[in-house]
Amino acid sequence: ILRYKAGKSNWQSWHNGAIAATGFLLRDPAMVDFAINDPKHGFLYQMNASVLPSGMWYEGAPSYHWYALKAHVYLLEAAERSGVDLYALPVVHALFDGPTQPLFPDMTYPAINDSSRSSIRGASLYYEIAYRRYADPNYLALREPRTSPYALLWGKDAPEGSDAPKLELTTSNDKEGGLAILRDTARDAALFFNYNPEKGGHTHAAKLDLILYANGDERIVDPGRLSYGNPLHGGWYTQTLAHNTVVVDQKTQARASGVYNTFAVGENASLVRASLDSAYESVSMTRSIVFHDGVIVDQFQCRSEGEHSYDLPLHVNGTVGDLGTGTPVSLGEDNGYQHLKDLLRLDVAPSEFPIDTGKGTSLHVTFLETSEVFFGEGRAQPATHYIPMVLRRQQGKDATFTTVIQLLNDGDVPQKITAPTESNPGVSIGDRVVSFEADRIVLQVGDTPLLEG
Repeated sequence: ILRYKAGKSNWQSWHNGAIAATGFLLRDPAMVDFAINDPKHGFLYQMNASVLPSGMWYEGAPSYHWYALKAHVYLLEAAERSGVDLYALPVVHALFDGPTQPLFPDMTYPAINDSSRSSIRGASLYYEIAYRRYADPNYLALREPRTSPYALLWGKDAPEGSDAPKLELTTSNDKEGGLAILRDTARDAALFFNYNPEKGGHTHAAKLDLILYANGDERIVDPGRLSYGNPLHGGWYTQTLAHNTVVVDQKTQARASGVYNTFAVGENASLVRASLDSAYESVSMTRSIVFHDGVIVDQFQCRSEGEHSYDLPLHVNGTVGDLGTGTPVSLGEDNGYQHLKDLLRLDVAPSEFPIDTGKGTSLHVTFLETSEVFFGEGRAQPATHYIPMVLRRQQGKDATFTTVIQLLNDGDVPQKITAPTESNPGVSIGDRVVSFEADRIVLQVGDTPLLEG
């Protein structure tokens, strides 16, 4: 194993675990020293180079965090039993804290990049170890169900009479990881904005992507992944079109990094903006989002000196209301377009429509600009399952897509929405106004400014 040095890689985590365990077993100090201290490959190098300030593994996919952590635990436990307490390092503690935040309210992870939709409950065995090492009460609830061998071998009883606190999920922005999470806790809703700095081979070509959990499930959907040998993985799941972000000239984004612009949090309100300038030659893109009291206002701006076609898909889990009649079309034979099913160009572009999400709940979607609108289906999970997709297209040098999504319960009436005008440049939703200015975003309710960033 020592022959194959992988540097900044989850592979090297497994190499280090094997070399350290062997070195401690054989009492071979050179092996142990390499596994822990090698400046280009060792465990300490990985903790410095591969763990983000949030505590998440750098590859941008929750599945790969657990894949790497499993290997680290072998090294950590072998070292601890040999008198080397690497658990004392703050970065190691952060490896267990990091995954407790990028969660949907149902305690599952979205299928971001090369990840599958999964539950943190599947990682309960690691929180048996973490609670033994740190006695952090936040880990108590994460140990359930306590059915693994780790619960038997590492399990530590909580203090008598103590209750496991509910894990608190907060609005957050991980600038290094490129993930902002805007939450409406009163409605158990979470909006994930993945602006995604380029971090290696497990990120998808989907910068400035949106994922929404609301009304009890994922509603604006990321498709996740398939096994890497399946042609559909590269043919659909990693393509820009399969996500909820702009496709320029029907081509998948080049490898590029999104750039953080602003983020702010107020009372039941949050906002974020990020931009992307290198995914398409000569095209700059900016996405700005406000989430306040059950309403999402999302503006996606594209700017270029040349003429382009701009497509913004919306992949949804729910039943889309009647969009009228349309003409069957094909939009292309590559970059994911060949996998669209039952695609229609709508005869009359809708400005608003409901999405029934079941049990008396719905999303009400409003488009504020004039676009060509197409309706069809795209693949989800499993690959044989298709979900609705509404795609808007604008052509020219510039394009702006402004979308308002209202989270509604049975009996709720959608609020009136007024598009910006020269005299009133903000988007009005009931008594609130959202202004997307060049250097800031402003949320105002009535005459009172509520949030600015």
